[in-house]
Amino acid sequence: MSVSGDAFASPPAGPARVIISVFIISWLLWQLAVPLSYYLGGDPEEERFTWRMFSGVWLLHKNCSVSVTEFRSQPGGGTRPAGQINLNRTLHREWVYQLTKNRRSVVEKFLRTRCQGDPSLAALEFVRACPVAPPGRIPAVDLRFDCGTGAFTTP
Repeated sequence: MSVSGDAFASPPAGPARVIISVFIISWLLWQLAVPLSYYLGGDPEEERFTWRMFSGVWLLHKNCSVSVTEFRSQPGGGTRPAGQINLNRTLHREWVYQLTKNRRSVVEKFLRTRCQGDPSLAALEFVRACPVAPPGRIPAVDLRFDCGTGAFTTP
């Protein structure tokens, strides 16, 4: 089987060639920039662009645990713990996993939604602990969300 020279047409001339070239270069730069933005900065726990089968962070996250404690207002002022939320009964396991990975947007949305759903809540406390992780590799998280002000603090 032979291939004639007409099978491989030359690129169009003029402005069409420039437009196509700019598009191809832009596409290639985008394909490099997005994953590179992960590797050069941001959250070291983020794994969107890594091979998860080789990720040590994924393995460390597997042993993390999370808890959310509800606080209600007391008549004399202040708050008192009202108990922990059973996250496995409240959320789908994938959302619990996202909380375990400390996805900030998921944590914030869950706590805000919980406060909006129960007006008697004064605050919520989110705690993540990773006992198997080496110190500093996956830091513990302790956030308190004030339902009245919508502010996050660290107790």
